[in-house]
Formats: sequence, structure tokens, C-alpha cells
Amino acid sequence: MGGGPVDAKDLIGRPALIHIWSSACPACKEQFPALKRWAERYGPRGLQIVGVHVRSAPDQSDEEAIAIVEEAGLEHPIALDAPDAPIAQRFHAHFVPSYYLFDAEGRLRHRQAGYGADRGTEAAIERLLEAEGAPAPA
Repeated sequence: MGGGPVDAKDLIGRPALIHIWSSACPACKEQFPALKRWAERYGPRGLQIVGVHVRSAPDQSDEEAIAIVEEAGLEHPIALDAPDAPIAQRFHAHFVPSYYLFDAEGRLRHRQAGYGADRGTEAAIERLLEAEGAPAPA
């Protein structure tokens, strides 16, 4: 969904933000405008954003997640995790939304989860891009 398939090795070389979310999570949807703004503001400075949708209830469907993403206008790649959530498990994501910020070499530099996580994550994005010498916004 959105942006085509992404392999982990494709993320090396530029800072990357992984956000894990669920369509059943109100906080996740509330933070979508921040994700959209980050893509617009920080994408040109080198930040890659990849989402991972996890099912937090057995009756959730991929179609529901796709509809929510389209309605929100998110354009970054979003993986649809399998029902047993192997991607989320690899991140040890116990809460949604969860954000994982990696530097250009693939090292985890920040992680945050839950309500308000977007505020702390945005500050971490700014610090990381500055430290990596990303060009300032125009």
C-alpha cells in the first residue's frame, strides 16, 4: 500500500521512521496529520517514513486499513502485518502507535509509543536530521 514494497536494506543510507499502528486505535488516527506533515517537511531533507498496520482485533481487515490510509491521505509505504504480527513483534511493539527512528546507518536513535508520542518523536526527528547534516527546510 502506498509507495510500493520496502526492504529493510532499502532504508540504509537515509534516516528512517517506522510507525506501527492499528485501525482500531484512536490515538493512531489522531496522529496521522503529524505523519503527513513529517513526510512533507522532512522527506525533502532525507527522512523516509514506513508504516506498519497491525490488527489489534481478529475482525479487522486489510481493506479497513487501506480505506483509513486513503481517507487520511497518507502516501508513504505502509505494510499490512500478518494477523500474528511478525513485523510488530520484531520491533517489540507492545503499544500503538509506536515510532522507531533510525539514523542513516540503521541504528535506533529514538522510540516512543502512545498518546502524545508524535510530539517527542518530532523533536527527535529534528535532532537527528540536524546531527546528520540534512539541509535546513527552505
